[in-house]
Amino acid sequence: MISITDAQIEGIKRRKQSELRQACEKDLFSGKDWFIATAGRILTVLEKLSIEEALKQTLEIIVHRLLVFTQRFAPETREKLLSDISKIVDSDDKLIATAVRKSANFLSYLSREELTVVNHLIKAFDEHKDAKKFSGLSPLAIPTLLLSLEHAYAGQDRFAKDNTVDRQKSIKRTRRLHSLKYSDARLKTCDLLDELRPEKGWKDENEAATSIMEKLKEYLDKERIRYPSTQDKAMLKKRLIAWMKEHDLVKLAFEQNKQCNA
Repeated sequence: MISITDAQIEGIKRRKQSELRQACEKDLFSGKDWFIATAGRILTVLEKLSIEEALKQTLEIIVHRLLVFTQRFAPETREKLLSDISKIVDSDDKLIATAVRKSANFLSYLSREELTVVNHLIKAFDEHKDAKKFSGLSPLAIPTLLLSLEHAYAGQDRFAKDNTVDRQKSIKRTRRLHSLKYSDARLKTCDLLDELRPEKGWKDENEAATSIMEKLKEYLDKERIRYPSTQDKAMLKKRLIAWMKEHDLVKLAFEQNKQCNA
């Protein structure tokens, strides 16, 4: 079992914040949509750091978020939770990790809201491991680290500040969690914008969306990814164009591959 006291966690919380953590937490409880407010700033910091330092600081943030979250539990529950999470994220075999997750039976000692946060934290660790695999390819590693950080912070504001969440913040949080459903599709969109880029680059968002849509649809159907729906091609294309114009991660991938960057 993994044991850590409240005093030790408080000590960790008092450590000097890294530049990346400062970027992540500037608007954390401001009432703004956290990811929309901070994604550009986080990307700027990630791109400025070396890959090794970006990986290091991201992992520190994930661990920090996990420990802060576990402060709400009694020592015995905290030990069990940390032990169960450790067994899952330490396994490089996805089948083993899945089996461990099932055997952990989180709902036997967590509420559904708490389990949502735990699932996001596990996903954050998984994305960090993927980014480490991409460490030789900055264009892939950096967006993956951004996604890892998005998961690291997802859902935790509901447990902050005496668990008081007003209706407006609740609505914004729901929108943010809903946005995370599209994470896999957005990452694949970024990959396709790079892989299928014409020799002279993309002319505009419409051309890019038209060209990558079928490949994205094949991927979503094959991987059984439910969001976004692939049934309505017109709506899928409309969503892709919107992502390229408004979502920092996809917008960056498009900007890097459009004609003016050729």
